[in-house]
Amino acid sequence: MLGIQSLRNQAAALKEVWMNKEMYVARQVAQRLVRGISPTPPRKLVTEWKHQARREFCQRAHKRIGDAAALEAKANVWENKLATGAQTDIDAAGGI
Repeated sequence: MLGIQSLRNQAAALKEVWMNKEMYVARQVAQRLVRGISPTPPRKLVTEWKHQARREFCQRAHKRIGDAAALEAKANVWENKLATGAQTDIDAAGGI
């Protein structure tokens, strides 16, 4: 049961980040501000960071959302196996 919840938590975390472009961009820019040397970088640099973050989001979002769906599907499969009392691979190997 803990493993199923872990899969769902991972899926939710992925969706939280990758379903909201503006939040993703804001987080990326904030991380760069924190790591940066200057507490007040030039506006042009911040604008470039935003553009980079948007490009990264567009390149990666579809795959990450798919990863989240795969994790949820895996959790559902395991939950259904537990609910039906189906024999798991661990049971068949003489474990648990």
